[in-house]
Order: sequence, then C-alpha cells, then structure tokens
Amino acid sequence: MKNKIVTVFGLGFIGLPLSLSFALRGCQVTGVDVNEKLVNDLNQGITFHLEKKDGYTIQQILKEQIAHGRFKATMDAASALASSSEIIVAVGVPVINGIPDLSYIKSAVKTISAHLRNGQLVIIRSTVTPGTTRHVLQPILESTGLQAEKDFYLAYAPERIAEGRAFEEFENMPTIIAGVGPKSRQRAKELLSIVTRADLIEASSIEVAEISKVFENISRDVDIAMVNEFSTITKALGIDIFEV
Repeated sequence: MKNKIVTVFGLGFIGLPLSLSFALRGCQVTGVDVNEKLVNDLNQGITFHLEKKDGYTIQQILKEQIAHGRFKATMDAASALASSSEIIVAVGVPVINGIPDLSYIKSAVKTISAHLRNGQLVIIRSTVTPGTTRHVLQPILESTGLQAEKDFYLAYAPERIAEGRAFEEFENMPTIIAGVGPKSRQRAKELLSIVTRADLIEASSIEVAEISKVFENISRDVDIAMVNEFSTITKALGIDIFEV
C-alpha cells in the first residue's frame, strides 16, 4: 500500500501537507498546480507554510522528501497522471458574494478527465455544496465515455484540518468518506488509511459527506462570531474575556 503513486491537484494549505503526508509514508507523490512560481519554489524546497510535524518544519520535510525522490511539483498534469492510479483534488473553492466559485475545481477535473484511465481513483477533498460532486464533477469525468464505479472510481472525503495543524490532523482526525458506489468508497478508504490512524467514517452518500463539511464550517463560523460578541460585552464591562 505504501508504495502507491499519488497525484495531488492543488498545492495550497491543504494539498501540500497532504502530499507530504503520503510521501512520509513511502508513497511517490506528484503535486500539480497552475502557479508556476509556486511549483518552482516547492521544487527548490521553498514554502511559506507554517506547519510542523514531530518538531520538524514543513520546509525541512519538503526538502527531505524531495531529496528522497518521494515528492515533486509540476504544472504538467499529463505526465503526473500517466503513471498514477490515485488522484486527489485539493483545489480551493473560493466564495464570492456568497456564491461558491467552482471554476478552479472544474478546471482541475477537466484536466483529469483528459487523461482519465480505467481503474483510476479520483477523490475530491475540496469543500463543496451538496450535489457538486455528483452533478457537476462526475459528468465532466464521464464525458470521456468512462463510467464512475464501473470504469473508474469517484469518492468524496472532505478535509477537516485547521491551518497550522495539518500533519497532526490528517493523521489523527476522523475522516468522512463517501463514494458514488461501494467500490469507490472502499478504494478511497484504502488510500486514505495510509495517512490516517483515526476512524474513516463511511457516509451513505456523497451528498451526506458534502453537507456534513458545510455544516461543520458553519458551526465554526458561528462559534467564532459568538465569541467575538462575548468579547465586546466583557470589554464594555471591564472583564477579561480570556479569564471568562
């Protein structure tokens, strides 16, 4: 399992530590990104992420995995996909005026579809609204003539990490997994079990997994907003919010 060849699309604060987590477990990982400067910097061991694992900075981990030949970054998706059967999409989905901008993730999935082969696994890890994987991304992949669950495998497993604790949380935080069918779900479970020691929770459908992540984000935002309100009240009363 640990010698798998993995391709990760998107090398931001999710994709890079996820790529390195697989590399640390012995996988050969290629990270794909459209940002040429980012790709060049990463291949030189340069990153400004503030992640650590077991006392080592992400910069040290990056340089070590490059030196061992277990990680490289590229803009050439075709070459990355040519030898990989495991594909993870960790592309950002920005929200503009309250509407998710799917252009980046759709572009990444279109690129994957151009090189999709029988037997490949595609896992979406980006935060998306319910129905996006099945009704937006799956049709793009199936435009090749290949069918999900029959010819290739498609799953959804939302990331749940907090920036600054990525390595720890990829390893120790329970992960929700869903597939377009049981074979897709099982393939995703096998791959993600390489990097996590925590529970892999099987959802009954992709939509359940998608909305669980949306609700989790909403809950976090509400908690932050509520604490900010509490802080305003305690400040007006001359009370230290941190003591409370």
